[in-house]
Amino acid sequence: MKHLPRETAALASTQAGLLSRSQLSAAGFDSRNVARRIEIGYWAAVTDRVVSIGPSIWNRESELWVATLHYETGYLTGRAALETLGFPGRVGDRIDVAHRESRRNPPLPMLVLHQRAQLAPGAVGRSVPAAVATVDAMRFDGSLRQRCFVATWMIQRRYVELDELVEECARTNTINGSHHVTKALGELSAGIDAMSELMFDQLCRRHQIPTPSRQVRRLDSEGRPRYLDAAWELPHRTVIAEIDGRGHLDYKVRLDDMFRDNSMALQGSLTLRIPYLALRFEPTRWMVQIRRALS
Repeated sequence: MKHLPRETAALASTQAGLLSRSQLSAAGFDSRNVARRIEIGYWAAVTDRVVSIGPSIWNRESELWVATLHYETGYLTGRAALETLGFPGRVGDRIDVAHRESRRNPPLPMLVLHQRAQLAPGAVGRSVPAAVATVDAMRFDGSLRQRCFVATWMIQRRYVELDELVEECARTNTINGSHHVTKALGELSAGIDAMSELMFDQLCRRHQIPTPSRQVRRLDSEGRPRYLDAAWELPHRTVIAEIDGRGHLDYKVRLDDMFRDNSMALQGSLTLRIPYLALRFEPTRWMVQIRRALS
């Protein structure tokens, strides 16, 4: 019986012991050779397009490779794509695949095929780009909390930035569930006070501004505790940055902001107020002001 070439065996070892029929064909195994080995139990057919070439433990990696090899011209997306970056997953969890073809009956129950006329630009290897996969995962998740967790997990590990997710959501806003993603990107998420403040941290790194202290507690002129969005303690003064979302446009909130700013000024602090929308669309202008304040 024909032996499996060393290069093909090495390839299978990187693919959880799995090979596609097209990979076997490229190695010189026609459909009859493959069928014979499956018949005698030397190999096993996992799907009509994927073959297991030897005994191996069936785990989550196996499931992800089956999806990758079965839909060779498609890409993992959603949480499945994020799992290749370390996002937690379990055997039997849903696996989303972006593909041009429409197939009603996927070969395994956890596979979900998404027909996309145009696959995401920049898709290489097994998965769509990180921003695309993240936005898709947020579309497919069932709750606001889960969507925020996905975005936060990816941003904190610096696989994506917030503005990338906003741009990707805008680019594909005709896909079902995009309105849920838009809402989630502006909501509070686990371990982060607000997505706007997270964006500010990213901009500080990008513009080589020292990392500020977050949610610093200070007392105002009336002795009330105040929590500052970002603060830098300098030898001669404290510089404060407040990131103002839509809520700060309210008249009463604005009055309270003015009183707090005056209180901080009386203590020798400089407060810079930055509107969230301005930070999103014209960040450089505002970051230059912060650099000047810190110089």
